[in-house]
Amino acid sequence: MVVLTGPPGSGKTHVIFQEVCQILAAGRSDFRFLVPSATMAEHIRNRLAREGHVFRPGLIQTFSKFIEELTPGRRQASGGAFQAIVDQALESVSPAGYTPVADLDGFRRVLANLIEELSLGGCDSATIRTAPGGEEIAGVYRDVENRLARRGLTTRAGRLTATLSGVESNGLPGLSAVYFDGFSSFSNLEIRLLEALAKTVNLTITLPDSPGSATTLERLLSLGFQLRTLTRRRPEAAVVVVAAPDITSEAEEVARRILAHHAEGVHFREMGVVLRSEKPYVPLLEATFERFGIPARFYFSRPLSGHPVVQFLTGGIDAALGGWEHEALLPVLRFGAAADPSLDRFEFKVRRNLPARGIVPLREMTRSGGIQHLLENLERLDSWRGAVLTPPEWERRIADLTGLVPLEAPRDGVSHNLAALWRSRTVVLRQFQSAVSDAACTFDPEQPVTLDAFWRVLKGVVRLSSLRVPDHRRDVVHVMDAIEARQWELRNAFVCGLLEKQFPRYHSENPLLSDESRELLNRSGFRFRTTADRQREEQFLFDVAVSRATAETVLSYPLRDPSGEDNLPSFLLSKYQAKVLSRDVRPQSGPPRSRPYSASTSISDSLLQEQLRGRHAVLRPTAVETFLQCPFRFFVRHTLKLDSAPAAPEKRLDALLKGIVVHTVMQRWHSSDGGMEIPSLVNAVVDEICSSEKVPDNFRREMARIEIVSALMKFTDMAEAPEGWKTSAEKAFELRLQGDVVVSGRIDRLDVAPDGRAIVFDYKYSGGKRLKRIMAGHESHRNVQVCLYLLAASRILGHEPAGMFYWSLKGDCRVDGWHVSLPDYKKIGTAITSGELMEMLEGSEAATLEAASEIRAGRITPTPDPEICRYCEFRDVCRARSVSKALAAGDAE
Repeated sequence: MVVLTGPPGSGKTHVIFQEVCQILAAGRSDFRFLVPSATMAEHIRNRLAREGHVFRPGLIQTFSKFIEELTPGRRQASGGAFQAIVDQALESVSPAGYTPVADLDGFRRVLANLIEELSLGGCDSATIRTAPGGEEIAGVYRDVENRLARRGLTTRAGRLTATLSGVESNGLPGLSAVYFDGFSSFSNLEIRLLEALAKTVNLTITLPDSPGSATTLERLLSLGFQLRTLTRRRPEAAVVVVAAPDITSEAEEVARRILAHHAEGVHFREMGVVLRSEKPYVPLLEATFERFGIPARFYFSRPLSGHPVVQFLTGGIDAALGGWEHEALLPVLRFGAAADPSLDRFEFKVRRNLPARGIVPLREMTRSGGIQHLLENLERLDSWRGAVLTPPEWERRIADLTGLVPLEAPRDGVSHNLAALWRSRTVVLRQFQSAVSDAACTFDPEQPVTLDAFWRVLKGVVRLSSLRVPDHRRDVVHVMDAIEARQWELRNAFVCGLLEKQFPRYHSENPLLSDESRELLNRSGFRFRTTADRQREEQFLFDVAVSRATAETVLSYPLRDPSGEDNLPSFLLSKYQAKVLSRDVRPQSGPPRSRPYSASTSISDSLLQEQLRGRHAVLRPTAVETFLQCPFRFFVRHTLKLDSAPAAPEKRLDALLKGIVVHTVMQRWHSSDGGMEIPSLVNAVVDEICSSEKVPDNFRREMARIEIVSALMKFTDMAEAPEGWKTSAEKAFELRLQGDVVVSGRIDRLDVAPDGRAIVFDYKYSGGKRLKRIMAGHESHRNVQVCLYLLAASRILGHEPAGMFYWSLKGDCRVDGWHVSLPDYKKIGTAITSGELMEMLEGSEAATLEAASEIRAGRITPTPDPEICRYCEFRDVCRARSVSKALAAGDAE
C-alpha cells in the first residue's frame, strides 16, 4: 500500500506508468490502472501502445467502469434519470421552504447534485436531518431513496457499497495490483473501498501535494499506507505571458504560435491548449483552428440535446404535441429532407404562410415525394397525442423514431469533418435510445402514462445527457480543461483565458447546505468540501496547467471584453511580470487557385451575355440605382432573382413593408384629390396589407400605424401644390434612351405649372439622414431615379424640367432637392440654373446608359460600401473582400 505524492510535474504518473510497462513486458495482465475519466484512460492506452505494448483495453479504465464490472446486476441511474427522480420526489414531498423556487430548473439541479454529494460522502437522509437546514433536504432525500429502491435503481454510492461488500467477501480473484492515478481526493465510501482493496491486492495511489488532498492523504496514512514523496522531475518550461486586444485575437495568437512551432518540426500532438472550462473558448478555438488549418481534438463533451439528430427527433414530437405549428416544424423538415432539391422553395412557401398549423396545408405546398413521405411519417404521431401507454411501450415507440433519421452511406476519400459527422450520427442514435430507456426506468413500468408526461421526463433526461464522439486521430493539437490535463506531458502548452472569475473561478456557498453545516458534518467524520476548499483548488489547477509543458508555456488573456471594457487579468499571473502583445494575424492561405480572383469580375460567355440583354431589355430606375451602387447586388437580386428568407411574422412589418403601406396610402390619397382622411386611409391600408402578409396585430403594428399617421398628417399640411399647378400621381412611363436602352417606371408625383414647367417628387419612407445620403449620391451619379423621372416628364409628356425633389414621409417629413429658382419653393431644396439642372439630367442619363451597357456585358464586380454592405441581404455570398484585395494588389503594382 503506497501513496505517491508530490507537486504537479513531479512524475507521479510516470512512476506508475513504468511499473505497468514492466508488468506488461513480463506478459502479465493481473492488474488494473484506474483513472477519473474515459479520455484519460484513452491517453494512457495510447502512451502504452506507443511503447510497443499489446494489451486488453480494459486493463486501463475509469474507476466508475471498474466498480460497474464488479456489480453487473445493478442498474445505476444516469444523471438525467436521477434528476427526474429528484424532481418527482420534490413534487411529492413539496417542502414549504422550497415552494418559491421549486419550479426553477437551476434549483432542482442544485438539489440533485447535493443529494448525490451526500450519498457519496456516506451521509444518508437520517443523518442529514440533524444538520442545520437539513430537515427539508432530508425529506426529499428519503423520498429519492425510496423511489430508487422501488424502480430497482442504484446510485454511484449504492454501487460503491455493493462493490465494497463484494470485495470484503470474495476479494479480487485474478488481480494482484491496482493503480489509482489522476485523483485529487476520495469520498468516505471510496476510501472504505480502497481500504478493502488494499487487503486483497497491491494498491498504489497518487495524490497531488495540494490542500485539497490533505484530508484524503491523512486518512490513507492512518490506514497504514506508506508515503513516498516525489520532487519535481523535469525542469520548468519557459513562460511567456501574452496580452491580446480581445478574445478573438487571443485565439488567433495561439493559432499563429502553433503553426510557427509546427513549421519548425514540432508535431501537432506535442502541443496542447489548457482551459479552465469549455465556455467561452471552445467554440472560438474550434472556428479559429478550422480557419487556420490546425487539426485539433477537443476533450469536452457536448450536450446531447444540441445535436441536429436529437433536435430532429425531439422537434417532431414537440410539433405533434403543439398541434403541428409550422414554425416549430420547419427545423424538423429541414433536417429530415435536407437532401431534397426542392426543400428551399418549400421552406420559403411555408415561411411566407406563417403563422399556420397542420400537416395537410404543408402537403398541399409541395409535390416532392421525399417531403411528402416525411410528412406522412410525422403524421403518424397524431395518434400518439391521446394515447395512454405503459412506459415500456412509449420507450419502444419513441426508440423506433430513430428510423426516420436519414443516414448517408459512408464512402472513402472524404474529409475528417464529414467522417466525424457520419460517426456522430451513429453515436447520437445510440445515446438517444439510451436516454429513452433511462426515462422509462423512472416510471412504474405497469402504470400507463400519457405521451406528454413521458415526454417531459425524457426531454429532461436528454437535456442532461452528454455526447462525446470518438476521435482517434493521432497528430492533433489537444484542447482540454485543467482537470483533464493532470496526466499530460506536452512540449508546448497554451493556457488561455487568464482573467479574474474565469481562471480562477470564484465559488459561492452552496445555498442548500451552508459551509457551517458542512463543517459540522466534517467534525462528525464526514468529508464535504467547503467554499474555501473549492477556492484553494483553483490555485492547484493553475499549477497543473503551467506544469504541463517541457519547452514553453504561453499564458494568455484578452485585454478587453466584447463591449470594449477593460478586463481584469487573473491574480494568478502576479508572479509573471513580463508580457508581450499579440500580433495581428490572419489565416494561412489555402491551396493556390487555378483562376485567381480578378478585380474586373464579369460574365464573358457570349450566350450568357445574350440572355442578359434579353432579360434586361427594359430596366427599372431602382434596378439601375442598385447596379450603380453594387453590380454584384444587382446580379443576385435582378438577374438571378434570388430571394432572401421570408421574415418571421413578428418581423415582417419592416421598413420595406412600411414603405409599401405609405406608397399605397399616397396613391389612394392622390386619386381622391386629397379628399380622403389620412387616419382612416392609413388604418384601412395597414389592416389590408398586414392581413395579406399575416403580420400579427400587436404593439409593433400599432406603433407603425401611429408613426405613419403622424408623418402623413405632417405631409398633408405641406402637400398642396402652388396655385394653378396641377398634381398627378403614379404616372407610368417608358423612356427610351440612346439605342435600345429602355427605362420603365412610375412617377410618384408630378406637379405641372400653367406654363408647362414640371416638378417631380419621389416619395421615400426614410428619415433625414438617409435623405442626405440619397442627395449626396447624385454627385457621384449612384442615385439617378428622380432624374429619370424628370427626363420622362420632359421627353414623353413634353414638360419643361423645372425641379426634382425627394420627399421623406417619415418622422418630420423633410423635402429636399433642386429647382430652377422657383419662388414658391425658395424655402426648400437648392436653387440652380436651368443649365445646371440639365447637366444633372444628362449626367444621370449617361450613368444609366453606361450601367445598361455593363449589365449586358456581364459585369458583376462587387463594389464594397459600408453603408450598403451593412444591410445587404446577399453579403454572405459576396466576394467583396477578395475583390478588394485584388484591387489593392493592382494599386500596389
